Amino acid sequence: MTAEGSKTSTFADIVTLIDPVAAKCLPASALQALGPIASRLPPIPCGGFEFSLLDNAPIVDLMQCHMLDERGRQRLATFIESDARAKGQPWKWLADLIDGDVTGLHCVWLEFDADAGPHAPPAIFLEFDRINPPHSDRLLDLVADIPLAAKANKVSAVREVMDLLPGDTHVSHLGAMFSRPDTPMRVNIKRLKSHQLENFLKRLGLEVPSFEGSRLLERAYRGTICLDYLDGWLPRFGIEYSFTSWPQREAGWRELGELVAQGRIDPAKWQAFLGWAGVISPLDSLSEWPSSCILDELCHPGPARSIIECGPSHIKATFDPTGLQSLKGYVGFRPALLLPDNSSIPGDAPQPRPLTGKRTLDRAIASGVDFLLAERTQDGLWRDFNFGNLASDEWVSGYIGAHLAELRNDDGRHAALQAWHILRERREQGAGWGYHRATPPDADSTAWIIILARRLGLDTEPQVSANMPFMAQHLDRHGAAATYSEAVLERIDHRLPNTRAHRQWCKAHAEVTASAALAGLEPAMQNLIGSQGPDGSWPSFWIETDAYATGVACEALAHAAAPEAGHCIESAARWAIAHVDRAGIGAFERSWLLRIALHDDRFHDDQKVHEAMRVLLREQRADGSWDADCAMLVPVMDARCEREQTAVALDIHRNFTTATVIGTMDRARRCVSALQSA
Repeated sequence: MTAEGSKTSTFADIVTLIDPVAAKCLPASALQALGPIASRLPPIPCGGFEFSLLDNAPIVDLMQCHMLDERGRQRLATFIESDARAKGQPWKWLADLIDGDVTGLHCVWLEFDADAGPHAPPAIFLEFDRINPPHSDRLLDLVADIPLAAKANKVSAVREVMDLLPGDTHVSHLGAMFSRPDTPMRVNIKRLKSHQLENFLKRLGLEVPSFEGSRLLERAYRGTICLDYLDGWLPRFGIEYSFTSWPQREAGWRELGELVAQGRIDPAKWQAFLGWAGVISPLDSLSEWPSSCILDELCHPGPARSIIECGPSHIKATFDPTGLQSLKGYVGFRPALLLPDNSSIPGDAPQPRPLTGKRTLDRAIASGVDFLLAERTQDGLWRDFNFGNLASDEWVSGYIGAHLAELRNDDGRHAALQAWHILRERREQGAGWGYHRATPPDADSTAWIIILARRLGLDTEPQVSANMPFMAQHLDRHGAAATYSEAVLERIDHRLPNTRAHRQWCKAHAEVTASAALAGLEPAMQNLIGSQGPDGSWPSFWIETDAYATGVACEALAHAAAPEAGHCIESAARWAIAHVDRAGIGAFERSWLLRIALHDDRFHDDQKVHEAMRVLLREQRADGSWDADCAMLVPVMDARCEREQTAVALDIHRNFTTATVIGTMDRARRCVSALQSA
């Protein structure tokens, strides 16, 4: 038995534990070669593998991750103290580091090169806290403590990088390759925008073509710049890119790889990367379950089951003056806890601090804004939903940005402005926008992006006026708006499949009419006045709840001069107040019902309004978001194209729902003084 109190005595046992996934994806010879390395490491069930995607080379590198909470530091310290080969440097430095102040540090990665042999020291990477990374002086002190060759030059190099970083760009990882006596240093940088890459590299003196790297940063959900320093910055850079959905459900993984590799990706290696997906539970293995995982389960305050999740981490493309030098896949595994609703949370990792103190509207909105700011893509847009293996970026960025633009929050408005600047340049003037940059333009996406611009006070921007005729082409003679226009799609040679399901995409629907009216199309406004249902609502088609179409319609009608618009809003408010306390509704629907009711002054003091707001405050998650609650409904044909069915896509990133809730809270804060301290 080890100090962990388990027969699972080494990292090799953990690798055996995940064999149901590993054996399908990695060559047996590669796993066998890593055995001597893994057998000397502690049984920490968090790590991964790295391998080339460009050829069939069997070399696979091994990584192990050590969290720097109290338990993680103790386990790593015990390993260093007990392992006979972990003597001298870099182990002494690492032991001193984890025994001291770890402020700003998230975890330590040990990376072992398979071809360096089991006795070679690893590369050691410090991963910094994402929310509160170390400030510049602290970072330089950390570099100065690492046992690096030519240390003074490397400290100066890190200082040079930090002096050049714009805005919220920051150093995310710092590593040293200790298997070489000259200890090459790696510096990883997050949040650098695509348009900033070329100038940043030139100011460092790196004459490496940056066009392909910029395209990766522009299109990936997350991107990290990797720089290497020896006796100067090496003439190359890497881009690590990732998406939140796994490759089976996100086409961007392969598309970006092919974008830079141009047909050189090895099919077998890609299948290995694609196949690295699964969940290991104690029932799946005859091996002893890691005691750290058992402890995670026992310490969790609610019901949960310990599992080990296996999934892709990222792909790294490295470029030198000749072009693409390498393309590597990184796959990993980590402990997790499976909750009763089948969602999972990290196991052996610090959890978000719970919201404490009185939950006021101001605090809830600020926390929600912080969540949305952190959820932006590398270049400043948002992604959500997942339909056809594509997460929306243009439509949802218009919607989320439009909500942030109305807030009395400088950071939120600035993020909305950044999103507009990106979207403004995305497509040709007057060509509209779409669900995703790769999909054809549609009226609803275009409307929300114009609404974003208008709420920023940018009505006179050329892209705004140029896209009004595009939207108008989607109106029928009654002023009702369709998402897609067959005539427009034919003109741009981007026709939809000729099926019963897809023909519905080109029919008029109330929520699209409402967004077109809110964007400024008067015929759509008139259509809303004449098409309201007898109960006061408008029917939603693309979104599961009628509260969405009705809410957007009221937002538009609030700007109408016709007295009939006021009557429509009053009728909708009565409908909303009757439904806002309905059992079983979630945050998205409740928010829109509440916002509709707030359009009518008579309901500002209604107890249902106050109780709905209290429910929303209670439902806010520790990270500032609300549970995903918006279901997008898309008519499609089945696999044989014989039967129409409905595909359901939830806002899995929680951005769409969170933006909706904080938009409603801000409206309540403005309308009802009593809700200021709700």
